[in-house]
Amino acid sequence: MHLHSISSVSAVPMQQSVVPYGSPLFTKSTKFNDLPDNVKKTFEDIEAHVQGRVQISKDLKQRKVGEEATKGQDLIRSVHKDLINSITVLQNDVLTTRDLKAKVDQSVQDTIVAVHTIDGFRNPQQHGTHLRNHANFPLEFFTRITDQMRKRLQSYKETIEQVERKLTSAAQQVQHTPHGISATLEAQNASFIALANKTAALDADLQKLKALYTQLWRAKTGSMRDPFNQLDHGSGGEFGGVESLYGGK
Repeated sequence: MHLHSISSVSAVPMQQSVVPYGSPLFTKSTKFNDLPDNVKKTFEDIEAHVQGRVQISKDLKQRKVGEEATKGQDLIRSVHKDLINSITVLQNDVLTTRDLKAKVDQSVQDTIVAVHTIDGFRNPQQHGTHLRNHANFPLEFFTRITDQMRKRLQSYKETIEQVERKLTSAAQQVQHTPHGISATLEAQNASFIALANKTAALDADLQKLKALYTQLWRAKTGSMRDPFNQLDHGSGGEFGGVESLYGGK
């Protein structure tokens, strides 16, 4: 009896150790109203947090945040393109400014030499050294101007050839879309306008050149005739061209 009672008593703790400590707060069958207040409060806070995030998601969707990001990306690309175009324009302006400065410097130098030459013709005794120092100026001046005009004419010729190739290519195409025809006409119009502007500038430079030569020729010969007018050319030797400025030298 004693051993049996001892074994019975010792078996009780072993059976109690198998049972998990404490009971669960709720199970699948537990109703919300049956939960403790603190557990209810926790669930309500979680639900409120989830609903708040859902509402924020709906608000962001209505505001079309994704489209704003896409628009921003397109705007950045447009600004980058404008920046590249601006840099290209500035580089072209720098080259144009340098070329213009070189032309202005050359024009100033030519004007100074021309004034000295005219002074030498008007007063050989006082300014005769100018005639000796700049004896080759007219030839050098007209040679340089001729080379510049030759380069311009070559540029105009290349422009015309490009237009001709464009027209030939357009004529050989089987199908012509309205957009292609419009683009071709716009390119041709721009080319012809540029060519007309360059031709007008070339004519203006030529007129200035003729006026300067006429001034030098009249200062040398004392005649008021026009050296470029064929009707004024007589049988005399006063129309001797550039050489006549230096007495046939």
